[in-house]
Amino acid sequence: MSTPDAETDDTPALTTAMARGERSAVETFYRRHFDGMLADASRNTRRDEHFCLDVVQDATLKIVRSIKPMRDAAHLRRWVRRVVLNAAIDRLRAEQRRSTRERAVAGAPSIDPADDVELAERIADLRRRVGRLDAASRRLLLLRHVRNMTLADIGRKLGLGPGGVDSRLRRIVRRVRTSHPEQP
Repeated sequence: MSTPDAETDDTPALTTAMARGERSAVETFYRRHFDGMLADASRNTRRDEHFCLDVVQDATLKIVRSIKPMRDAAHLRRWVRRVVLNAAIDRLRAEQRRSTRERAVAGAPSIDPADDVELAERIADLRRRVGRLDAASRRLLLLRHVRNMTLADIGRKLGLGPGGVDSRLRRIVRRVRTSHPEQP
């Protein structure tokens, strides 16, 4: 992100609006800072994109809950980088604890066979919901979740930035989640 000069820097107004809970300010912040936050998470963790997206989500939630008005873009960027670093450390520690717990109970059965029928029904319902999407939305889901392409790779293919791809995918997933299940 380029640093605006003092005359065009809207950081004080943006962060004040975010602190008041204004949704449009949060959306503006997210669009401006998503790519940098994702790059910071990747650099801090050296992990795959899915892990880094979780870090960005954790950091964004912390930012939205605790932001205070800031004097300029440079101050905001330093603070955001620190929040992303802390979120990365928290997520890495949580994964380490989870891994330790899983190793401790490795001999225990993890799935109740009765759950398989319910899981199959949920998968069938999800397939019906996705099938009702337009072709462009289905293609985005296919690239991301079947071909396991990164946001950056999809963006290059479609002429978008990673943040634009992420926003579109979030809207598609929200539409799938809120669509009414169709009877078989």
